[in-house]
Amino acid sequence: MGQESKKSTRSQEFDLFREVIREARVDAGMSQRQLSRLMGLHPTSGRKIEEGIRNLDVVEFVQLARALNRDPLELLEVFLKREAQIRDHMSDGG
Repeated sequence: MGQESKKSTRSQEFDLFREVIREARVDAGMSQRQLSRLMGLHPTSGRKIEEGIRNLDVVEFVQLARALNRDPLELLEVFLKREAQIRDHMSDGG
């Protein structure tokens, strides 16, 4: 049972990370294809990243943030703040 709980939390974290990336892309007025091109990736990579089919390594995350004209640390901070809110909510029994 405990293992399922951890997997569920991890899935929520990945969903949240992908949400932060998608929001940053939309805020930049960029399509998934445009983002992929700016990162030097296959045209479908942006979609696959946002859908969770393809993972990012840290170097690609930095490239993604810069392609969106965002500070990688800022995007990471957005993720961490939201993740902490979820974690706090879960620990409160919610």
